[in-house]
Amino acid sequence: MQLSKRKILETLNDEVTLFSDRLVGTSAGTIIGGIHLIYLQENISGLSKLMGYPKVLLKLLHGCYNHGSKSFEDVDREYGKLLETVAVDEKRTDIGLVEKEQTEKFLQDLERSKARLIENTEKWGRGMLDHYRLPHPLLGKITARETLYVTILEVQYRRRLLM
Repeated sequence: MQLSKRKILETLNDEVTLFSDRLVGTSAGTIIGGIHLIYLQENISGLSKLMGYPKVLLKLLHGCYNHGSKSFEDVDREYGKLLETVAVDEKRTDIGLVEKEQTEKFLQDLERSKARLIENTEKWGRGMLDHYRLPHPLLGKITARETLYVTILEVQYRRRLLM
């Protein structure tokens, strides 16, 4: 089943908030798992920029699909294990702790990127999420809707690793 644009954006907002709350809830002066915060901020920031590009530029750079996007469940089944593996591997290579002040800066940046992503995605018309392709570093070119699904899944996996 396809999630509506509104449901995608609500879920993304909720998941990022839960992730941020998990980090803020740590009482120590340093945060373990800051690599997840840094990667999420970079990924969401990059996606928010792409979603703000003119559609004609996206079409020229990445092309379009003539069929619909996969469902959230299919994306989770197909790409979920890969995303989870990458997140776990990154946790293993996390070289240390991130200071609380640095974490707060990254959390503010993440919140701004999330807000910009939501704002830019709101401007997309009906059916456009299934028509335009966007590049993903692990998955190649997938639809904008699938890219948003993958972003939700990535936040969920990274949040679980913090628990």
